[in-house]
Amino acid sequence: MNQKKVRFLFTMSLLELIVLYGCVMYAYMMKGNVPSAAGIVGLVLMVCSFTGSVYGRFELKTFKENRNHMGIVGTRLHMLIFLALLALYVVGLVL
Repeated sequence: MNQKKVRFLFTMSLLELIVLYGCVMYAYMMKGNVPSAAGIVGLVLMVCSFTGSVYGRFELKTFKENRNHMGIVGTRLHMLIFLALLALYVVGLVL
């Protein structure tokens, strides 16, 4: 994976983190009464974070060998965002 793709992976993970925070804050401000468009944005964000984590997971060995910390952090952020979204959807289903 070249440096441009690694930078894109890292930037997208930060963008996903910002959008996740925005979705949670929007739902909090609306006291849970959000339109279905917010749920669709969350689902698209979940698919993107899953894809990024899988894509980064295939390159993780290369990242570790080359000491590419930006790639490692980007992959880990994608994984954490996916798990956080999955937890939010499970909590939403239960409650």
